[in-house]
Amino acid sequence: MTSLKETRLKIDKIDTEILRLLRSRKKLVISAKKLKAKSKKPIEDKKREKEVLSEAKDPYETAILKKIVSESKKVQHRL
Repeated sequence: MTSLKETRLKIDKIDTEILRLLRSRKKLVISAKKLKAKSKKPIEDKKREKEVLSEAKDPYETAILKKIVSESKKVQHRL
């Protein structure tokens, strides 16, 4: 049986990886904003958002993806 301490260490490693991926995603979000601006496309793309959210398998994942999409749009609006 795995101890609580071991479980938390595993969670910490996953959290570190999630943060690394979020930072990479943010860079791409900024790049996408620049490309959208050049081609006169709006920041929001409901079809794309629906595609992203369709990857979620349960309410936990859906809520997290919705937050990621929402924060990504905020980043693009601030640029």
